[in-house]
Amino acid sequence: MVYSSLFGHSSSLELRIKMCRSMPSSPRREIRATLTLLALAALTSFPAGGASATDFQKEVVESRDNVGEYLWLALDDEGVPHMSYYNRTRGELRYAVRGAGGVWSTRTIDGRGAGENVGAYTSMDFDTSGYQHIAYYDWANRDLEHAWRDGDGWHTSTIDSVGEVGRYTNLRIDASGTLHVIYYDELDGDLEYARNEGSGWSLDTVDSVGIVGVKARMVLDSAGRPHVVYYDATNTALKYARFDGASWWIETPDDGQGGDAGSYASIVLDALDRPHISYLDGTRWDLKYIVWDGSEWIRSTVEASPNQTGLFSSIQLDPGGRPVIAYFDLTDGDLRLARKAGGKWILETVDSAFETGRHAALLIDPDGVVRIGYYNETRPSLNDTFAQLTVPTRRLGFGAFRARYRQH
Repeated sequence: MVYSSLFGHSSSLELRIKMCRSMPSSPRREIRATLTLLALAALTSFPAGGASATDFQKEVVESRDNVGEYLWLALDDEGVPHMSYYNRTRGELRYAVRGAGGVWSTRTIDGRGAGENVGAYTSMDFDTSGYQHIAYYDWANRDLEHAWRDGDGWHTSTIDSVGEVGRYTNLRIDASGTLHVIYYDELDGDLEYARNEGSGWSLDTVDSVGIVGVKARMVLDSAGRPHVVYYDATNTALKYARFDGASWWIETPDDGQGGDAGSYASIVLDALDRPHISYLDGTRWDLKYIVWDGSEWIRSTVEASPNQTGLFSSIQLDPGGRPVIAYFDLTDGDLRLARKAGGKWILETVDSAFETGRHAALLIDPDGVVRIGYYNETRPSLNDTFAQLTVPTRRLGFGAFRARYRQH
């Protein structure tokens, strides 16, 4: 696992990571994975020649075992990066925090030994006391789990164990300390919601029409109410749900126009709590963007190319409210970045090493640090395979601003 940081002007962006693409059919003996995280200060302009490997610096976070899939990256109130992630080798939930001098401290939060397998689909946030909470999936028992820290240390418990539940989980904590978790019910094909105000979990079904809830992502608005984007596999459409305090309202921003739309969606809210969504057009294999302008959904194509692109998108807004999206180009195996400027989409390749950019994650912190997290798989020889997760840092010409530093 690697992390890189470079600080500059007071604008920032952060990212997240997950896993890698399956290797070609050639035999392989072993996959080692390391998580790589990089941070870059937002500077005055993009490099004239675009991104290159020399723009980024890395720190090793953890390199033992096959680690780093389903990674979540978050910053605490002091701007310190924390990560939750999966150790595939041992079937464990892992956690890392960056200490003084750039030294990373790592530990196992939930590791149950032989026959058990926990820690996938992690999502992390901080409560009002600054303590960490992580939602994650128990592969062995097909349950949704919750790990949290308090003054006595780390604890774990089960949120939902009915059926096969807990994949594609997202956890958010609002200003009152209420925990919100969105997740997928695999047996029923439903989108589920769990809420804990301090006295226990209450469970609710958000959407049960068809097979819905795959690859869901959630954010909270200024009132602490959840907004969720997810894929409707039955109708191959992009769905959007929001909670008004009493009930869920569900819309279809993009029905696919007879094709396929809505997978790999990501959502961010602007200052007016209006949703901005990036997602994959699965028919054309293009990256799409859609925004609610207050009266209707406005849809546009971010990148249309001969390549299969737009997977694992992660969206944030710059200080002017313009969208910035990190995503994966499947054809070339590259990490790509798109930003809206002057009414146009500016596209560039951030990293083009072999199979790099899956599970891209983008976030902006208040101090102007830009971070992108992604999974990078390299193959140094025909007989051995090395996979790593990477987060690059880059120049983004945004100027000073403040933004929510949560991954989407």
